[in-house]
Amino acid sequence: MWELNENLKVKSYELHGSAIYTVDNIYKYPHKIGRYLFNRNDIPLWKNNDTSQSRNGKDFDDRRYYEPKKISIHAYLEQLCGQKLTDKSLITNQTRFLQNQYNQKYKDHYWWAHTDSGYNGIVYFNHDSINGTNLYKNCPLPSNDEHVDPWTPKKDMELLHYLKPRFNRLVLFDGKRFLHGMAINNDRYHCKRFVNAPWNTYRCNQVFFLCGN
Repeated sequence: MWELNENLKVKSYELHGSAIYTVDNIYKYPHKIGRYLFNRNDIPLWKNNDTSQSRNGKDFDDRRYYEPKKISIHAYLEQLCGQKLTDKSLITNQTRFLQNQYNQKYKDHYWWAHTDSGYNGIVYFNHDSINGTNLYKNCPLPSNDEHVDPWTPKKDMELLHYLKPRFNRLVLFDGKRFLHGMAINNDRYHCKRFVNAPWNTYRCNQVFFLCGN
């Protein structure tokens, strides 16, 4: 199930001296993988025990699946960017938003931005070209907490680059160098209430975290 497609074509370009990679149709069986990763009832809320003030599970539904499992894409990523994975596991992000006044902030706010330890890999699992990943110009990290108040006014951030999503597309960028976060540009993943729903009503990604020497 985890086989990569043959003869993958890597597109790369530089942004401020740093290489960004895009690989379309990365997996041979993406629909099987999507069902395996996201079509389950046991995916917990992400960081839900961090604070009693968390809005996770109230205003938005941010979940992460984690399973220790080494797969073929891990070696491919390390070879592509020259860094080592910090965790060779299955890791996902799965997010949707309550259709309320608070989440209307997407119109003039950006979702919580952050940096990581090195290169980040993302495989998109939605048929969506609108809600990809934003990279921002160097600026102070947002002072707001990821799950207490994740929306940051656009006037306080400067968008540097947009990574366009596509089903079964891998993007790989330096998450340590570039402040980055989800791009929420419409209400596609908004819902009237949190009930069991098809997994593709969530914004669904598989993610990878790497680190330089």
